Amino acid sequence: MQNNADSELNVLLDFASGLQTHDIATRRHCNYKTVFTFKRNARLRLNIETKVEWMDFLAAVVQLSSYSKFRKSCSAVKKHSAHIKEALCES
Repeated sequence: MQNNADSELNVLLDFASGLQTHDIATRRHCNYKTVFTFKRNARLRLNIETKVEWMDFLAAVVQLSSYSKFRKSCSAVKKHSAHIKEALCES
């Protein structure tokens, strides 16, 4: 596995995408207890006490992840459009 911070973040992203503890453990090639520990540590650090708070947090993670992907695709479009504009102006 990666370092703990990266692993914990990836586990949170997996939970946010709807995967269950055992599925995440299989995907990350680790014991399900490790996944459970990462989840517990995140909940403690973020002071998340209820299942509703956990679900709200995961929803926010999904939104941030989607926003990040959107921003990356916008930069790619801008980068490619600049190249296309240059090519058209040179013709």
